[in-house]
Amino acid sequence: MRNEKVFFLVLLIFLVELSKGQNNNIRTQVNVGVVADVGATYSDVPMLCINMSLNDFYSSRPQFQTRLVLNVGDSRTDVVGAAAAALELIKNKQVKAILGPWTSMQAHFLIEIGQKSQVPVVSYSATSPFLTFLRSPYFLRATYEDSAQVHAIKAIIKLFGWREVVPVYIDNTFGEGIQRSRWRENFPGKELNVYGLWAYDAITALAIAIEKAGTNNLTFSAADPGRNVSELESLGLSRYGPMLLRTLSGVQFKGLAGDFRFVKGQLQPSVFEIVNLEGAKERSIGFWTEENGLVKKLDQQPRSMSALSTWKEHLEQILWPGKADFVPKGWEIPTNGKRLRIGVPKRTCYPDLVKVTRDPITNSQVVT
Repeated sequence: MRNEKVFFLVLLIFLVELSKGQNNNIRTQVNVGVVADVGATYSDVPMLCINMSLNDFYSSRPQFQTRLVLNVGDSRTDVVGAAAAALELIKNKQVKAILGPWTSMQAHFLIEIGQKSQVPVVSYSATSPFLTFLRSPYFLRATYEDSAQVHAIKAIIKLFGWREVVPVYIDNTFGEGIQRSRWRENFPGKELNVYGLWAYDAITALAIAIEKAGTNNLTFSAADPGRNVSELESLGLSRYGPMLLRTLSGVQFKGLAGDFRFVKGQLQPSVFEIVNLEGAKERSIGFWTEENGLVKKLDQQPRSMSALSTWKEHLEQILWPGKADFVPKGWEIPTNGKRLRIGVPKRTCYPDLVKVTRDPITNSQVVT
């Protein structure tokens, strides 16, 4: 009899511990929306990076109690399509956050939807500075806006004393952070780009924030059925949204595209590298940081920079066009140079290309 009691006691303890283990293995699934131009070539890389990010994140954190479930809405390369996709995701899937959309114009529509429903919208590709002026707390930009490089460019112009410059923008692709060999092994034929890196970091930030925010109040407050409301108002309010927004705004980590942190809803650029183009090659000549400005090395102490006077103390040696070793001054006109004479036929067969007319006031010939 005593042995039977001991047996049942041991069995009871075993069942209790087993129940605890099963409860610990329970993962709360949290719906997250992704608004993308499905089928467009430029959307493939970010979508692959989003899925890769979640796989990497949870495989390295098996103890986390939440799991993001992606729900993709097709914006059909259209602003109205993006808005319709967001409404569908909130209404039918009750997503707690939306990642995307692709363009700034599409984001303009989604910002209003996110604000009305208290669903954070995190964009990894909408770079228009005008989105900042909308001042919506539920819009977070996990990419650099177009004007982010202005301060670095201004520092270079000031350093060389130029009065006028012509910026040339190149949308080049790169793969720092994710190993190229790994990317090419998994996705041959697709070139990794910066938007993929920002998408990777953005979904990582969401996963961190949702784990920290917990899983209380994963519901929406219903709209008043007695009122005649619009479809947007009928979505209700996300009870989870305010908590998620506060948590997401404070997330900081070392991402694939650099230091990830939001300041007033904007991803803050930490460092810009300055390169000197030599034909098809590029050579690093320094860096720009918000704290220290232009420096040769990132570990340069602010104290040593206060006495800097010439550009050579801020940047490495620069090879200028024509292999010149002096700083060009584009506005200077040489006084001892020879005039260039250009002959223009008075009668031309192609007036759209060149045309000779006579000024009625000065009686001089004008070539246009």
